[in-house]
Amino acid sequence: MAKPQGSLESMMRARVEARPAPNGPGANASTVVPIATPTPAPEAPAKVEKVSLYIPRAAYKFIKQTALDFDKKPHDLLIEGVEMVLAKHGKSLKDFQNA
Repeated sequence: MAKPQGSLESMMRARVEARPAPNGPGANASTVVPIATPTPAPEAPAKVEKVSLYIPRAAYKFIKQTALDFDKKPHDLLIEGVEMVLAKHGKSLKDFQNA
């Protein structure tokens, strides 16, 4: 098999020109397809802090099993606990969303 000769640009141009033309109404090699403008992102969530929690292994196993029983994640139950503590002091996680 013969090795192609010429510049990379000429080889790529030949390859593009050799492609079959697209079918359908208005299909033209010079047709410009507009790119959709991205919708603005919703309001950015508040920055969050990663927190480590040390609890007895058996307690965490219980939380994991309870989460499984309610089709939730352990994180969801732990957040419920944080909400309870904040509610006890008249606050909610929503109060800190834009802080």
